[in-house]
Amino acid sequence: HCLALPRELTAVSDGTVRQAPVRELAGLRGTLISARGELAVAGDDAAAFDLEVGACAGGFSMTVGGVLTVALLPAEEGLPQRLEMRFTDEGRSGAGCGRAVRWEALEEIRNLRAVGDRSSLEVFVNDGELCMSTRVYAPSPSLAIEAPDVRISYWPLSAHR
Repeated sequence: HCLALPRELTAVSDGTVRQAPVRELAGLRGTLISARGELAVAGDDAAAFDLEVGACAGGFSMTVGGVLTVALLPAEEGLPQRLEMRFTDEGRSGAGCGRAVRWEALEEIRNLRAVGDRSSLEVFVNDGELCMSTRVYAPSPSLAIEAPDVRISYWPLSAHR
């Protein structure tokens, strides 16, 4: 993890640890933008954000700044169903600390929360059971989300609230 975002850790009775952004982050949220199935945001509203999506049975894809895609991919060619982070221009290896692609096996998305700004993206899946982070430097701030028939809740963030 790049750990750009302060986190709360929770020990679960099954012996696992879950991670979530600190509760104080909610105090930086701007006006809620709500959508179902897809959402696109650009400009200042996409410069720093906090978003939540519900269960994604029909798939999930999020593109940040046109340079990074986070997607739930089906099992294929010996790989399990997985959540994948992929830089669209694999030459941007410096932004991903030398890795253009990373993935983690994932049976389902029950919920997903993503927090990003102009230099990082942190993704928390299934109440923090899975967390993925990366540095990302997009030429201009934008975000596009596709999650068929799923409610998307999006808040621009500001350090001045």
